[in-house]
Amino acid sequence: MNDNTGNEYQEFDLEDILKEFGDDSRDEEPAQEPELQSSPEPAQEQTLSEPDVTEQPEPAAVDALPQDIAEPEEASADSAPAGETAPGGDTIRFDPVTAEADAQGQTDETDGEQTPEAPPAQELPPDRLKPAFEVEEEFIPAPSLFTSRSRLKELKKKLVSGPEKRYYELSEQGTGRLQVALLVTALIAAVGAGTPLLFGTVGEILTEKTGHLNLGVEGMMSIGACIGFMVGYYTDNFFLALLFAAIAGACSALIYAVLTVTFMANQNVTGLTLTIFGIGFANFIGIFVLNKSPEGTLKLPERITAAMRGIHIPGLSDIPVIGELLFSYSPFVYIGIIIAVICAYYLNRTKEGLNLKAIGENPGAADAAGIKITKVKYINIILGGAICGIGGVYCSMIINGGVWISDNVGGLGWIAVALVIFANWQPSYAILGSFVFGALRVLKYYIPQSVFPFPIAFYDMLPFLMTALVLVISSMRKSGRINLPAALGLNYFREER
Repeated sequence: MNDNTGNEYQEFDLEDILKEFGDDSRDEEPAQEPELQSSPEPAQEQTLSEPDVTEQPEPAAVDALPQDIAEPEEASADSAPAGETAPGGDTIRFDPVTAEADAQGQTDETDGEQTPEAPPAQELPPDRLKPAFEVEEEFIPAPSLFTSRSRLKELKKKLVSGPEKRYYELSEQGTGRLQVALLVTALIAAVGAGTPLLFGTVGEILTEKTGHLNLGVEGMMSIGACIGFMVGYYTDNFFLALLFAAIAGACSALIYAVLTVTFMANQNVTGLTLTIFGIGFANFIGIFVLNKSPEGTLKLPERITAAMRGIHIPGLSDIPVIGELLFSYSPFVYIGIIIAVICAYYLNRTKEGLNLKAIGENPGAADAAGIKITKVKYINIILGGAICGIGGVYCSMIINGGVWISDNVGGLGWIAVALVIFANWQPSYAILGSFVFGALRVLKYYIPQSVFPFPIAFYDMLPFLMTALVLVISSMRKSGRINLPAALGLNYFREER
């Protein structure tokens, strides 16, 4: 068959081709295999493959076309040709779906213009296909306090983008600002980690000034942590949680006072018993409430979580460096510092405080001077327990992120007992001592492994190792240089004076 251009095409059956490509409109007719018409010319290899719908440019002239392809009888003279030969010589088969779409999309023939084909998409090189947030294959660590200036510049060049970019942006105007920013972050973390130690240390100082060594600080903090957390969980009130944590610590200290002051039990044994009881009691209450919780977990409400966040003081908190160091902490930090300052003033500047120190040094002489020994001991032991309870609720609310975890105090009570010796029984020194031990607790987050290749367990052990060193060094100091109460650990029996 000849078309308008003079090219020769052989006819083929449209029905067979539609059946071959699975036309759904002819499901009522049984499917049959298409029969290709035989040709007197030598048989050529037939390739049954999926139709290639890629548009190819029409060749200028075609010398010979395969004779085994027929044109549908219904095809009009102005429709697209049934098949073409690609430049490489491969036959492009007729696709009725594509042909129909081309017929519908044809423009008016009177225009005589052909729509230009879109240029093929250019393939980008592999390095241009990476996401914008990817960095080079080499691992880029976050800088630390020990990162040198040359290393900072080298890392900054390698960085493409990502969360660590803000650290390197600080080095645009000098790496000194970067070092200051990291130092401020480390100091803030040290203050937060040392806050529960401050509560425990000040509370134990008040107790030991009465002449009683209470080794149950861990237990009192655990009970305060449990009761304060549960009250906050059910009441959604931050100040009620603090109040009941203090009451719980005071009640646990009252148990110790009754056993050691009234019944004159052994102070060391009673303190250890209180620790075991406090930890077990807190875990029992926590697991009991946890099993009753419909969510399967205990998390403080958002209102309390918001109240525990850092306080923003307009004007003061916005001061560069100083504002972040002094006016950006949670309420617990300021409460702890205020309690320490008040206790220091109470012990050294008030009559009641001086009477308390006299009882710790010589209870017989204080009794002879008319001081009510039992009353003063009870009051100060209970106050010390209340302060320890507030330190415990800090652990359950702040350190654990407002989620209940068993054994949430984690041995901080024992460190507080040693910190009393480190602070030389002075509440004002306890502020500095808690900061130092808090820095030891967070040291693992700011010392890179490349500088000090120690395992993480070493940094976890470091506060307790320092505690042991403090006890050893304090025993080697001369007694005249320490404020150890002379009657510490000795029960006072009035009839024996």
